[in-house]
Amino acid sequence: MPVLLAIVLGALVGAPQATPTRDHLDAMRHLRLGQENMHAEQWDKAEAEFQWAIKLEPPLEMAHYGLGQVYMATKRFPEAVKAYLGCRDAFVSNTARRANNDQEVVHRGGILPTGRTRGTYNAPPWITSSSATSASRR
Repeated sequence: MPVLLAIVLGALVGAPQATPTRDHLDAMRHLRLGQENMHAEQWDKAEAEFQWAIKLEPPLEMAHYGLGQVYMATKRFPEAVKAYLGCRDAFVSNTARRANNDQEVVHRGGILPTGRTRGTYNAPPWITSSSATSASRR
C-alpha cells in the first residue's frame, strides 16, 4: 500500500500543470466578444474580434468557426469557406496533438485526463475500419 501511494503521489507531483498564457487568455476574451457581437448582429465588430483571437491563438477552432459564421451572415461565401477550412485544420491539428499527448501518457504508464487507461478508447463508427471498408464497397 505505501508503494502504491508513493507512485500515485509521484505521478501527481510530477504531472506538469498547464497555466494559460497571456495570449491564450486574450484570445479567449476576443472569442467571447466576437460571439457576443455576432449574436447582436454587429458583424464588423464580431469579425475583428474573431480575427484577433485567431492572430493570438491560431489553433482556436471556435474563432475560425465564428469567423465563418460572420462571413456566411454577410454573404461572403468564399471567405466563409476559407474560415471553415481553417476551423477544420485547427481541429485536425489539435486532435493529433491530443492523441500524441495521450500516447505519451499511456506509454509512461499514466492514466489519461479523462480517467481512461490504455485500451479503453472506442472510436466513433465512422472511423472504425469495418465502416471504412463497407463505405468503400458502395
